[in-house]
Amino acid sequence: MRKFRKVTTLTVALIFCLSFSINALAVNHIQDWTSDRGNGQANGKSSGSGSISSSGNQGTTSGTYNFSNGNVNISVTWNTSPANSGFNNLQGGGWRTGTSSRVINYNVGSYNFTSGSNGCAYLCGYGWTTSPLIEYYMVERWTNFSNNNGTSLGSFTSNNATYNAFVENTSGPNIQGSGSFKKLKSVRSSQISVPSGNQRINVQDHANFWNSKGHPLGSHNYQVFIAEGYNSSGSANFTVW
Repeated sequence: MRKFRKVTTLTVALIFCLSFSINALAVNHIQDWTSDRGNGQANGKSSGSGSISSSGNQGTTSGTYNFSNGNVNISVTWNTSPANSGFNNLQGGGWRTGTSSRVINYNVGSYNFTSGSNGCAYLCGYGWTTSPLIEYYMVERWTNFSNNNGTSLGSFTSNNATYNAFVENTSGPNIQGSGSFKKLKSVRSSQISVPSGNQRINVQDHANFWNSKGHPLGSHNYQVFIAEGYNSSGSANFTVW
């Protein structure tokens, strides 16, 4: 009986640790940002459901988020008004603190782009690091992608897909206020289809490649999967875990 109790105690402890680990990795952050108003009211939410909305001089966003069983579903529509106003929006879900070892799982149910040739949009893994200050993208699908201001770093393979990587030194609004920072982008050469089914982004593969080209990531801030639009109108529905 003593042996049975020891095994039972060990089993319970292992189950507890596994449960804690899973909960620690669960999505816990909503990204709701537009260039009209900066960080939105939904930022930092980690449970329940709510709305994504803004209205300003440059454009509007509307939609919902819903946390359930360790994942979050995002449904969002954005509109530039007037045309070519410079409206920029980022809506999605993920983690308050990122890590290079994370696998971002996602499923895109719908994606529509309805603006003209001056606009663009992405579905991508996205985040920031500090020391150095870096904004990074892992782009899975896009419309009117352009990287005219970036320098090519070459290409690499992850999850049986080829990504083309770019670096750009820029300045402007960032998570520390405003100033100079670096942008790193990995752009999938063959876009995901929509509906996408279950897909994944191995962040480590991207971080390793950027590092091999002399651009290591710093200390992670938030890390999410988002729909981003610029000078554009569109909609997307996706789930992240």
